[in-house]
This record gives sequence, C-alpha cells and structure tokens, in this order.
Amino acid sequence: MEDERVIKYLKGETLDVKDLDSKTSGWTLVCVNNFPLGFAKLSKGSLKNKYAKGWRYQ
Repeated sequence: MEDERVIKYLKGETLDVKDLDSKTSGWTLVCVNNFPLGFAKLSKGSLKNKYAKGWRYQ
C-alpha cells in the first residue's frame, strides 16, 4: 500500500481524512484493499484511532 496513513493508523496516530468524501461521523471500520484493520472514530475530517496499544506497530 502506497498510502502512509496505513502505517500511521497501525502506530495508533490520529489521521487527517479530509480528502475522503465522508459527511458522517461516529465509529467506522478502517479497511485497506477490502481487508479490515480495526476501528476508529470519525469526526470533522479526522480518524481517531482506537487500535489497542499492545497491537500497535513499533
């Protein structure tokens, strides 16, 4: 995957997703190439990562 946001998500960082066409907010499933990675909370153009600390990429 070429998008650096995948690694940022796996590290537990909050992502800027203003470029995506989403007008909703709330819980969302984060997927890459149709494979689920985990959940995040979408709010005002950001995804707040809810990836468990023990599972985060180091």
